[in-house]
Amino acid sequence: MSQLKWWLHIVGGFFIFLVLVSLPPIRANAFVSVFLDPIVEQATPAFGSALDLGGVFGLELGLIGLMLIVAAHAPFQALSLVYPIIVLEVTRGVLNDIDILRWDNSMLFYIIFIIIHLLILVMGVAFLQPLKNYLD
Repeated sequence: MSQLKWWLHIVGGFFIFLVLVSLPPIRANAFVSVFLDPIVEQATPAFGSALDLGGVFGLELGLIGLMLIVAAHAPFQALSLVYPIIVLEVTRGVLNDIDILRWDNSMLFYIIFIIIHLLILVMGVAFLQPLKNYLD
């Protein structure tokens, strides 16, 4: 149970960290370096929309992170939160980062994030196994 408690804290903290790097001023600099096409300028609606989407994504992760940290105080009751996080780590984490690697030049950055997502997912599944056996 204490392993799951720590997992909830660590993953929640990681998600809150992702909020900080998704804030629009920080995100704008990243977008400028990613978009190599000279047509894409910061003053365009497309750039503003992409920036807003990144901000909303960051807020969503922040809320999930906060829920995980609060849920860590009663990890046995928080089991229903762990399964969606594992699925999100596969889809929004690993698969999304692999997709981004097709067009982004920051290969090392996304490989590191894929490894982080895989660690979160594998540890979540591993910490659920003893509890699943206990519940059966």
